[in-house]
Formats: sequence, C-alpha cells, structure tokens
Amino acid sequence: MVRINLIPKEERVKRVKKRVPTRRKVAIPAGIDVYAGIGFVIITLIIAIVGHARLTRKITDLNNKIAAAKEELKKLKKEVQLVNNLTKEREKLMVLVDMVKELNKERALRFYFLQEMLRILPEYVWLTSLNEKERSVSLSGITFSNLIVADFMERMMKSPYFQDVELIELKKTEIEGHEVTNFTITAKLVFPGIRKEEHDGKT
Repeated sequence: MVRINLIPKEERVKRVKKRVPTRRKVAIPAGIDVYAGIGFVIITLIIAIVGHARLTRKITDLNNKIAAAKEELKKLKKEVQLVNNLTKEREKLMVLVDMVKELNKERALRFYFLQEMLRILPEYVWLTSLNEKERSVSLSGITFSNLIVADFMERMMKSPYFQDVELIELKKTEIEGHEVTNFTITAKLVFPGIRKEEHDGKT
C-alpha cells in the first residue's frame, strides 16, 4: 500500500526540526580568563610571600646564631687571654722558685761540705785557707808528710761531695825549725744526687 504524504513540504521541515532536539550551548561568563589570571597571580604572590617569610625567618635565626657565636667567641678570647696571663705569671713564679731552690741547695751544699771536711780531714793536717766559688773549692794547708797529703786527697776522691780533685802545689818549708809540707788542693763541689754532667753544665 502506497502512502502519500499530503503535508506541504514547508510544514514537514518545521515538524522535523521540532522533532530533532537541539544541543544546548554552555555559556561562558564574560571575563573568566581575566579572573583566572588574577587568581594565578594572587596564588603566586601568596607562595612568594610565604617563601620570603620562611627565608627571612631562616636568615634571622642564622644572624642570631652568628651573634651568639661572636659573643661566645669574645668570652672565649677573654678566657684564653686570662689563661695566657696566668701561664706567664706561673712561668715567672717558677723562675723565682727555681732560684730559691738553687740558693737553698747551695746553702745546704756549703753546710754539708763543711761537715764533710771535718769528717775526712786526716790528723796532723791544718787548713790555712779555704776558698769556695761557683762550686769550686781551693784548700791550702800544712802537714808533716806527703803521705798525709796523698791520704787526704784519696779521702776527698771517695767523698760524694768532691770531684776532679787535683794537687796544685806541694812544697817543703820550715816552721819554728820544724820541716813541714805546704799543699794546695782544688776540687769541684757536688751536691749528692747531681750527676757530674749536670754539675759541669752549671759550672
């Protein structure tokens, strides 16, 4: 069966247009791009401000630490200077102490030297002079025999207070018609406990 559409062409076109649904277009508000750009700039500024604030805080903390370190360094310099001054004063004091020790040692040496001389001096020996200078001693005396002089020198050599004992002079003479022997002996004085090398270095 053949159908004939008696509706005019213009009417049919209108009806087809009505049947086909039209797509709605989403309207973009005017100026959205401008708002987006402003928002981006604002966000960028916020990030920059936050970053700058953090950096400023770090710089401030670092400056505070540097200032504290400088202050501590000043204190340390004062303490170091005090230590250096005390060290210098201690060195000066030690020099004085050493001088006092040396003087006391010399005083003790002279005392024990005289005590030792009384101990080792043989009978029939009379000392006529005794000179001590810079830890060296020169003894002069008289006796009746060269053997007594030799015995005296041997005793001095065995004593811990004498070193380098040497006979300087030995001669015969008369006193009131009696023949006697004059002698002169030199030696180095040594404080017991001091090695010969140290003693020689000081003299």
